[in-house]
Amino acid sequence: MCGMFGIVTRKGEQPNFGLLVSATDSLQARGPDSGGHAVSGRVAFGARRPAVIDLNSGGQPVESRCGTVVAMQNGAIYNHKDLRAELLGLGYPLRSSGDTEILTYGYMAWGIDGLLERLDGLYTFAVHDRAQGVVHLARDRMGEKRCFYHFDGQSLVFSSQLLTVARCPNIPFRLNPSAVEAYFALHFVPGEETVLEGIHKLQPAHVLTYRLDSDSVVVRRYWQIEPQPIRPPLHRREATAELRRRVESAVDSRLIGDVPVGAFLSGGIASSAIVACMAERVAGLKTFSVGFEDGKFDEIPYALTVARRFGTDHHHLTFGMKDFEQLIPDVVAAMDEPTGDQALLPALWMARLARQHVAVSLSGEGADEIFAGHDHYQPKMLPDDWRATAYAAFRPFFKPTEVDSTMFHRTSDRTPSGFPLVIDGEARAAILRRPGMFEHSPWSKSFADGFAKFQDPLQAACYTDLVTSLPDNLLVKVDTMAMSASLEGRCPFLQPDLVQWALGLPQRFKVGLRGSKEILRDAFADRLPPEILNRRKHGLNLPLNAFFRSNAGRSMVMDHIDTMHDHGIVRSDRLRTMVTGWLTQPEPPGRNLMALLLYRMWLSHAYRQPKFQLASEHQEEKRPQALLTA
Repeated sequence: MCGMFGIVTRKGEQPNFGLLVSATDSLQARGPDSGGHAVSGRVAFGARRPAVIDLNSGGQPVESRCGTVVAMQNGAIYNHKDLRAELLGLGYPLRSSGDTEILTYGYMAWGIDGLLERLDGLYTFAVHDRAQGVVHLARDRMGEKRCFYHFDGQSLVFSSQLLTVARCPNIPFRLNPSAVEAYFALHFVPGEETVLEGIHKLQPAHVLTYRLDSDSVVVRRYWQIEPQPIRPPLHRREATAELRRRVESAVDSRLIGDVPVGAFLSGGIASSAIVACMAERVAGLKTFSVGFEDGKFDEIPYALTVARRFGTDHHHLTFGMKDFEQLIPDVVAAMDEPTGDQALLPALWMARLARQHVAVSLSGEGADEIFAGHDHYQPKMLPDDWRATAYAAFRPFFKPTEVDSTMFHRTSDRTPSGFPLVIDGEARAAILRRPGMFEHSPWSKSFADGFAKFQDPLQAACYTDLVTSLPDNLLVKVDTMAMSASLEGRCPFLQPDLVQWALGLPQRFKVGLRGSKEILRDAFADRLPPEILNRRKHGLNLPLNAFFRSNAGRSMVMDHIDTMHDHGIVRSDRLRTMVTGWLTQPEPPGRNLMALLLYRMWLSHAYRQPKFQLASEHQEEKRPQALLTA
């Protein structure tokens, strides 16, 4: 929900009205219902919002009645009603029922640390404390919403979208060699870097503070996923009941709003459990799925089984080979930073379908990471929990190797979680002019330090994905594809306390005879049909190999592989040779080809985006006085 843009200009300069309005308007899809601006001295905020909470008076930015604090956000604060009651009890003059006002007065009451400690939600938000001369940017704990920023030592620009920052005058459009290397390895860029040099991501559970008097920026972590002691003595029945309570509570909290809420339903155990919870709380529940013409990939029969069980108003689309050609360009136009996940295509289609009926939709992201649902975790599993206990006891005596604790390494074809790389180290070294940059980046060291704290191998694998592929790939898919359709996606399994609790469950509670997420199946055994409880994880996969065997798929790849100059980062002749070789294989590596195709098409799209125009001095003199809020 929502999109935001902000500027802190250099000393002696005022924010440009034309830039503020144009950049804020570029976020129209994220906030089609209303927009607002707040300007004070060197600081300008612009926000767009869809009407989800407090339809009539929930606009933003929100300024305190005394005029000293203004706040805006991209997201939703799930516990805003409880915080509102607390603030009213403290005597603060709240005037609306919106959740952004909670940020304004919550900051005044508790400061930035106290506010962050109390928030339950998905968000990035900005607060301008005019009295203290500081601007704070903060991102939610699990990284469901994103914030990009550019700081040049004297000024700051930030936004919910990368290209909104990149389109600002005086910010050069240059590819980041380190991030390109990461993308070629992973099909996404983890951590604080972005594919554009000089533009950074605010990482999950981090807050950035800009002090106007010294033009200094400090970025710090305010929360983190910690290693959890494995709890073998916990009784299975007690754990199952506790999980059911926690999932129901997480779903409950994510139903807030004054608009219809639906659910994405794949027919897997995670989305089915969410629908089971929602069906008891939402009248006329609407659910949405994407199926496939090829029966090997189709899960619609399972989704329909769940929909019939709970009597939902179910809607689904069927994906065919012809849909690749239409959806790939649409995905490229919708995504803000290159991400090579094939699931972007059905995600966009399903978001458009859902937006015809609801404004918010819940989904099951995060369940695989906290309940060990991914197939690539298998090598990390130990046969019995006593072996896991022994491993934890002795591991402190063994220093992890560089390969063990590096996100990707020149000698490995997988990440520390077991996630397979798109292009291995040898091939990357052949096509990149300066390989090895990302391996030695500050973020890579920070990740290695965090990884080394985890002694249980399965917990370490889950942690890896929770701080890399989840916020920088899977949740990017949810956020960018949904918001391009003006739909908000919410993920109950990412409730932070649930994440930490689930990480500490014994392996035998997570993996059993029925496959992964065993305890989640037990928790909803009385609610879900046997066909759902007993089926193994399927995963969302498209018929990529078949598409890239077709003339349309081959032509799309070859038309784009040489279209852009890569600023001396990639050896284009070698890349072309590699891709041509893939296309001649009987079974082309679809994941690899899709990742490179989306990257090259995104480059073409991004280069065509014009810079925002600055308003002239004459236009500045005539800007609306409503913008001058202090």
